[in-house]
Amino acid sequence: MTVTPDGQSSSGSSDITLVGVAALILRERKRLLAFTVFASVFAAIAVFLKDRTYTATFSFVPQAAQEQSRAGLASLAGQFGIPLGFVAGGAQQSPQMYADLLRTRDILAPIASDSFLLEDESTRLPISDILKVKGRSSQIRLARTIDALRSEVVSSSVASRTTGVVTVSVRTVSPIASRDIALRLLDGLNRFNLSTLQTRAREESRFTLRSLAAARSTLRTVEDSLQAFLQANRIGAESSPALRFERERLQSSVDLQRQVVGSLAQQYEQSRINEVRDTPVITVVEAPSVPVLADARGGVAIVVMGAILGLALGLLYVLGLDAVERRRRDGPDPDLESLFSEWSRLRRN
Repeated sequence: MTVTPDGQSSSGSSDITLVGVAALILRERKRLLAFTVFASVFAAIAVFLKDRTYTATFSFVPQAAQEQSRAGLASLAGQFGIPLGFVAGGAQQSPQMYADLLRTRDILAPIASDSFLLEDESTRLPISDILKVKGRSSQIRLARTIDALRSEVVSSSVASRTTGVVTVSVRTVSPIASRDIALRLLDGLNRFNLSTLQTRAREESRFTLRSLAAARSTLRTVEDSLQAFLQANRIGAESSPALRFERERLQSSVDLQRQVVGSLAQQYEQSRINEVRDTPVITVVEAPSVPVLADARGGVAIVVMGAILGLALGLLYVLGLDAVERRRRDGPDPDLESLFSEWSRLRRN
């Protein structure tokens, strides 16, 4: 059957032409318009009922360069065959590591179990209530709140190919809560870094102390060798080239070992200072602040997408009704029977 432009059907063919579809659309234009308007209104209501959100951002740059004292210690340790770079963590940590660190449980768990101020600066609510997280027990609620923080609240981006700046965004329904959560994230990063560096410094201090004791023992040994040589060759040491060369060789060993002892002693004192250091090791480029403007809801785009979806659903509806009507009037359509048969075969497989 072919649907003609005047809306009448003619038998003899089951094909649906483009002109026939256009005629069907014109004939069912009111129904299609109703689908479109209904979907647009539904999308507009959804946008209106959607909670307004506020995003607080901050950005920072992690410590990029290795400390010179640590580099010197790693080089000195390499002379003894000890890979201090692994112990001291001298390798530069990438900005992406810090971005991933923001999503870990150690950083998010203290936030997920805390409460924050709302817009009136007088009401504090648990973050689970702000995010509308439910749970039968506190453990389940905590786990779901952490998941909500990861998926809905905290996001980050890294300018890995340019400056290495890490930008973090925190989005909630409260501008004050967004700012406070951002501050907590920044504090969590600083605590992690300080704890890590203090642990490294503690390991360095232990290693350096052992190395310093061994170096001092070696120094005493070479000094005793030089002293014994000078006592045994008090006469003739300057006139004999062989004795003079041996004395210079022993003296060089003593001088070198004294340099090693001095370097290790200096590094030991530095590592003891680093054990108690409390200065941040990330550079804050932009500090968190209370967002003034709410985030864009994307209302126009959502309404347009709703209208398109409604039009598509309306078109499918009128085409389906037309197919049912033609099937009732003219009998089964061979093409539709073939489609249904192929679909059934796919479902069986």
